[in-house]
Amino acid sequence: MGEFAIRVDGHFAGLVIAAPEVGFWVGSPYRRKGVALRAGTLALSRYFASGAEVAYARTQLSNSAMRATLERLGFKLEGASGTVDPEQDGLLLLHRLEAADFAARRPLIISTPRCVIERVAVPSGGGLSRIVPGLALGGLLDFKAAEQARGMVAHFSGMQGASMLRISSGGRPVGLIEIGPGREPALAIWLSPEIRGRGIGTEVLPAVCTELGDRYALGSIWADVAMENRAARRLFLHSGFVAERPVMVRPLPDTREGTTNTDALRDGLGGMRFRLLLN
Repeated sequence: MGEFAIRVDGHFAGLVIAAPEVGFWVGSPYRRKGVALRAGTLALSRYFASGAEVAYARTQLSNSAMRATLERLGFKLEGASGTVDPEQDGLLLLHRLEAADFAARRPLIISTPRCVIERVAVPSGGGLSRIVPGLALGGLLDFKAAEQARGMVAHFSGMQGASMLRISSGGRPVGLIEIGPGREPALAIWLSPEIRGRGIGTEVLPAVCTELGDRYALGSIWADVAMENRAARRLFLHSGFVAERPVMVRPLPDTREGTTNTDALRDGLGGMRFRLLLN
């Protein structure tokens, strides 16, 4: 646990350890290519997702490349130990990393050809439309009832306590993704009507699932979709999900000002659970 092989295009490229002292070894063909930084980001994401608060690393005085990588990961110099020996390079520098500093330095940001997906804070008091201004919740792609999703995906510890991802395209917010807790979390996604039919969903959803699986060693991701929601079912199937079993789901209420839809919250609809296997 905490020790991982590094593979690049299927080839063994090195090792990374994060449990709780961090260490790297990257083969010479893969150095100066960002491999250590990426490997450290993934290993530390998994380490902090386990509930750890602090990580440490030690570097030799002469290892400036390692220190540069640690700094980019958010480590801070804590002190030094050992003695200066020109032949043995005995002086070791101690570095410390807090979970909050890592989250700030290596935030979850996913880029696709047309979109940027990034973590956002959930507003106090709720309100998905406050995160994506100008979007009526009733007009979004209704994978789940908003009230149901709010309670189910209130917290995802693997993402440093944040569970909401905003999808932006052309500098404008066009959708949201929420991820539930645990190693096999539920997923809920909403997309603006203005981007439907342009393939944004099938561009974004696989990229998000792959990154979450890599960062947090998730076993699978699942979502419940109403049978009447053909667009949602197509999106999941095209994104690699497999229909698992029938379920009952709630329809998304129309939350636009001046409208009510309390019956929709009480009555369930026939639906299907879709699951994507990851690691």
